[in-house]
Amino acid sequence: MYWVILIAIVLTVLVAVVALNIDVKKSFSVLSVIILIVGFGLLWLEVSTTANAIQSKRSLSETVGAVSNSILQVVGEENADYRFDYNDATNIFLTLKLYSPVSLEGMEVNDIVGQTVVSLPQVIGKELAQKYKTRIVVNIFLILLTLCAMCFFVAKTMQGTSRGRSSRSYSDEGYSKNTRFEDF
Repeated sequence: MYWVILIAIVLTVLVAVVALNIDVKKSFSVLSVIILIVGFGLLWLEVSTTANAIQSKRSLSETVGAVSNSILQVVGEENADYRFDYNDATNIFLTLKLYSPVSLEGMEVNDIVGQTVVSLPQVIGKELAQKYKTRIVVNIFLILLTLCAMCFFVAKTMQGTSRGRSSRSYSDEGYSKNTRFEDF
């Protein structure tokens, strides 16, 4: 997953460039560099969880197929119309909750009760697809929020420098050009 690190680096450099362009007469301070490093770490985590959610959503049909195959192995292919009772549904639900990469808070044991071996993977697939979509949207929002916070805090913690010309003009060599109040 080198591309996840590459995306985090590009986003961090983008924040640094934007922060430098907010006020050109400032340069990075130690605190602003620390904020950039911490922000890079946060972006790396957020981009990797988003990438994992996208990858899991892509492989959702394989996951649902594996659930269907494992249920068929336990129940037997001759019992494809078998309806799950409460005990079976509880065991399936606990197994899904334990091994699912996303939380299944919207799913309950009663959603599994009465389902057949054939219809259960569709219910699970629909619930997992919704959770992956929610996770992707939330992670993209968190990435944008992190980028905005990094820009703000880096720009606020940058230190001023004397890169520009001074406001005093040296062409008059220290003498006042205003002769109105001079005593000569």
